[in-house]
Amino acid sequence: KLTLKKDSPAKEPEKLLKHKEFYFFTILTIIVLVLAKILNPYLEFLLKIWS
Repeated sequence: KLTLKKDSPAKEPEKLLKHKEFYFFTILTIIVLVLAKILNPYLEFLLKIWS
């Protein structure tokens, strides 16, 4: 449905920079990746449980 909208960011990706949601999800993704890297030794027990 996103591509069917008249002013869709999917048609013009440079318009994504005008959306605050884009920045929110980008920063959230970066935070999750950094925390996953930092907390990896502490989360190792989950890998043992799931495997």
